[in-house]
Amino acid sequence: MADPKRTSPDAEGDYLVGYGKPPREHQFPPGQSGNVKGRPPKSRNLKSVLAEVMAEPVVVSQKGRRTKVSTDKALLLRMREKALNGDIKAIALMLQLCTAHLPQATGDGGAHEMSAEDRAIVEAYLAALAGERT
Repeated sequence: MADPKRTSPDAEGDYLVGYGKPPREHQFPPGQSGNVKGRPPKSRNLKSVLAEVMAEPVVVSQKGRRTKVSTDKALLLRMREKALNGDIKAIALMLQLCTAHLPQATGDGGAHEMSAEDRAIVEAYLAALAGERT
């Protein structure tokens, strides 16, 4: 049996109470929201916090002058200095970073020449593939 309150018009006459249509006395008044505080801020993940921390400026001394640079740049500058002073781990890490992110740093523009032996292996493989397809 239907609830008469939900199916009959309210006191003003033409407004039907139902799903998504609360009674007028329970509706928010004009100009007032039901969520006064608003949506809570999204919790931040490690990636966003790390990006913010690495972008923060720090003061470093370069050529006798104090300048502000981002944290990530300061770390790279410090690692470069250690590598130039002979720290083997810093040298290895700098070379790894350079080859991963700077293809021109290898001197060949990213292109690698194949030895004659490697070329023969690739050609034999391609010939074998062509033989299987026919």
